[in-house]
Amino acid sequence: MAEHKKGFILYTDMQSIFKKLPLEKAGELINHIFSYVNDENPQADDLLIEIAFESIKQQLKRDLKKWEKLKQNKSDAGILGNLKRWHPELYEQYEKGDLNLKELQELANNRNESQSDTEIAVNVNVNVNVIKEIIDYLNIKT
Repeated sequence: MAEHKKGFILYTDMQSIFKKLPLEKAGELINHIFSYVNDENPQADDLLIEIAFESIKQQLKRDLKKWEKLKQNKSDAGILGNLKRWHPELYEQYEKGDLNLKELQELANNRNESQSDTEIAVNVNVNVNVIKEIIDYLNIKT
C-alpha cells in the first residue's frame, strides 16, 4: 500500500461483512486484507472473498490518499517552520509568492550549514551559563 506505513484502519462498521461470512471465510478475508496492505498483491480464488474485500479495498485506498496528503502537509509545514526560523529572508520570499516551497528549500540547503551550527552552539552555551549563574545565586543544590 504505502512505503514505510506501519498501520491501517479497519472500521467498526465493516464488522457486518465479517459477521455475514462463515468463520473460515472471515479468516480468509482478514488474511487477504493483511496481504493487500503489505503489498503482496493477493489474488482471491473465492468470488465471495473478492466481493467482500472490494468495499474494504476502496476504503483503504481512500484512507491512503488522505494519509499521503496529511504527510505532505506536515512536511511542507516543517519546511516552512525551518525557513521562518533559520532563513527569514527566504520565508519572506515565500510569503510574497516570489518562489515556491521547493525552490526555497533548495536555496536553504545550499547555504553554509556551519554558520547555523555555530549560532546554535553559541545560544546553548549562553543559556547553560545563565542557568548555572541563577542556580549559584539562589544557592540551589543540584
